[in-house]
Amino acid sequence: MFRADHTVAEVTAFLGTRFPRVSEVEPIGGGEWSQAFSFKDGSRALVVRFGAQLEDYQKDEAAYRFAGPDLPIPPVHEIGQAFDAYYAVSERRYGEALDSLDGPALEAALPSIFRSLDALRLADLAGTSGYGMWSPDGDAPFATWRDCLLAVRDDTVYQRIQGWRATLEARPTDLEVFEQGYRELEALMESVGERRYLVHEDLVGDNVRIADGEVTAIVDWGNARYGDFLHDLARLTFWVPWYPAWRGVDIVGAAREHYAAIGLEVPAFDERLRACQIYVGLEAQAYNVFTERWEELAKSGQRTLELARADEV
Repeated sequence: MFRADHTVAEVTAFLGTRFPRVSEVEPIGGGEWSQAFSFKDGSRALVVRFGAQLEDYQKDEAAYRFAGPDLPIPPVHEIGQAFDAYYAVSERRYGEALDSLDGPALEAALPSIFRSLDALRLADLAGTSGYGMWSPDGDAPFATWRDCLLAVRDDTVYQRIQGWRATLEARPTDLEVFEQGYRELEALMESVGERRYLVHEDLVGDNVRIADGEVTAIVDWGNARYGDFLHDLARLTFWVPWYPAWRGVDIVGAAREHYAAIGLEVPAFDERLRACQIYVGLEAQAYNVFTERWEELAKSGQRTLELARADEV
């Protein structure tokens, strides 16, 4: 995992070698795999990220082909090497992080969020192939969506967190929780079907910006994949218990109303959504094992089983 701790002075000096009028360099956080700073080049507002995963930045660049009014993806201006790793500079978009919204603000933003999900569903995937996490060339490794979902148990699929399975097997109680969830996922495979759409995969985690109830940016496409368009809704709803202010917001009910309003039939809605939610939970458990976050492992495992056993999602 990337753990950078660059100072403002270091970043300012680096940016000065690339941009002629650098000012207002400020840290703006970052995710598990990168560190981010905002800055200005003259009047241009930009963001620079530093990380060890070059492919993530290349996918951000590739994702811009899907950008549109309801899918505001900031363009990437430059990618290169820095500080023994990589950097990417992209346009800055303003707004509050989706994660920081309270209940009323989230409800107000849902129409715009659903329009963004529609834009993902309608994205033209011509020239791409496969299911699962796609590479910058547009291709993904699995022949079917079912294969992609069921591979969540396979330690070799995503190299970034390899080794988690052996650690989990040394923890019998946690392993049984994972396996229970996996068995429920297997039982839903008949309903899943082969539906192939663009999926962002990580709408929480400071990756969506909202201003005045409208989505202003969707960033960090490193985990983007092809699969069922309900997967993004599943990921958003899986994490609701982690955001107490959202607990009174019926995101799934609002999604049903949205699809009815636009005349979109969604066959096997409940089963498909539940399958995706279980997958999200299993993937979260694998990640928490890899990072040795045992309390989070227990919470994500419990949430997975709650959803797996629910009569309604």
